Amino acid sequence: MNRRTTIVFTIAAIALLAAVLCLDRAGLVPQLLLGASVWLLLGAVFVRHRQLAPETLIAIAIATTGECILSLGLNIYGYRSGGVPLYVPPGHGVMYLMALQVSAHLKRYERLIVNATFIAGTIGAVAILALFHDSFGFACWIVTLMIASTSDRRLLMATCVAVTSVLEIAGTLVGNWRWHFDQGLLHSGNPPVGVVLLYCCLDLLTLMALNAIMSRRQNAACARTSETSEDESFDSTDRRAA
Repeated sequence: MNRRTTIVFTIAAIALLAAVLCLDRAGLVPQLLLGASVWLLLGAVFVRHRQLAPETLIAIAIATTGECILSLGLNIYGYRSGGVPLYVPPGHGVMYLMALQVSAHLKRYERLIVNATFIAGTIGAVAILALFHDSFGFACWIVTLMIASTSDRRLLMATCVAVTSVLEIAGTLVGNWRWHFDQGLLHSGNPPVGVVLLYCCLDLLTLMALNAIMSRRQNAACARTSETSEDESFDSTDRRAA
């Protein structure tokens, strides 16, 4: 996306997600309508930018798997409307696209954004640990810092931290989902300060999966080209022999 399209998409995404959080209700009909509205936004993007569809769909698949494991399987958090609401999978796609596209236009300020985000996040994590005993969130934040220190996608991670922190705070304040306090030997805030780890991992896993798929396709194309060249060489040899 160019800068103007990214701004329009970001404004539309924020407005739509805010409306979805406010209108979230249990029941098949409300969930279908909310889910469809988020899918429509993604569809509008895909119509004009088809190249963004594969990686966004990969992100949705990874995020949905994570939702089933963390929410339904491990019961780390739960949704007010029960299960995994139908707007959540495409919502992850919207958040992924937002972080990816916004970060692409902020490269000029990468050092400032990365340093400010992770310094402020660390100060916040320590403060929340001391005030609210959010040891689970603090542990997640430490892992986030470890990943960021070795990643070449730090700007994407920093953008993801800023965007998803707002979403998590809004969702828990409105009551759309709730993080459970007891997390094994640790205790969690609502939301945990390090919840951004999950979203950062989603971004990185999506890019890894996309790169793996592209590499496999390139290898297959090279193999077909090699086979074609060998066949042509054999044909040429046969003609000369004849």
